[in-house]
Amino acid sequence: MNIDPITGGSRSHFVQGEFSAIARRYELMNQLMTFGQVNRLRRAAIQHLQLSPGKQVLDHGAGSGQISRQIKKMQPDTRIFASDFNVEMIIADGKRGNLPFAVSDARQLPYPADTFDGFICGFLLRNISDYQNALSEILRTLKPGGVFVSLDTTPLNPGNILRPLIQLYMRVMIPLVGALITGRFGAYAYLIKSSEGFTPADRLENDLNRAGFTKTGYRKKMLGAFAIHWGQKPPQQV
Repeated sequence: MNIDPITGGSRSHFVQGEFSAIARRYELMNQLMTFGQVNRLRRAAIQHLQLSPGKQVLDHGAGSGQISRQIKKMQPDTRIFASDFNVEMIIADGKRGNLPFAVSDARQLPYPADTFDGFICGFLLRNISDYQNALSEILRTLKPGGVFVSLDTTPLNPGNILRPLIQLYMRVMIPLVGALITGRFGAYAYLIKSSEGFTPADRLENDLNRAGFTKTGYRKKMLGAFAIHWGQKPPQQV
């Protein structure tokens, strides 16, 4: 078993356990931590999927399906599929309606190659210590010309003049509020450590290119604390 420097053990096992414990309060904490802006971030990420009627989109790391429901609101004729590594996250919200859910690991997706027109994940890659394998799987499941979009936290730029204030909020307030709301201080202490230790936005774009994506890019949001990345699977050569 690889020892993860952030969790001191297996990151996947740690994330599985902690997310199971906070599943029912997960979305509430997302709203509190982002001052109610998390849905705006999700909509901004979805815009990069280039939705149109009939397209098939996978929302992986879907949790209780917030991104999937946003996609349905923005383009009702999209065929949306959702999956998550954690069963408790899937069943935490009873409002998912007829949205099809599956339990799967991003590093070994149970879908055939060339299946989806779009693939989106929210706050997923940061929780995978070997996310390069996940990027290869995502590329495999996309159709030629299909688009991948990731929304996640990103390390603050050292030149950000608000960095000390944002770090104080993240390191002190978020774990304390998380402990009060969910009873799990460790889950939100991990969130901060994994966010600060995650791959910087420019390097993550390079990793997308290394995985085989083209037309990559990213945009930072909310004072540089979040980033939306995107890339395309190369079209088939005629």
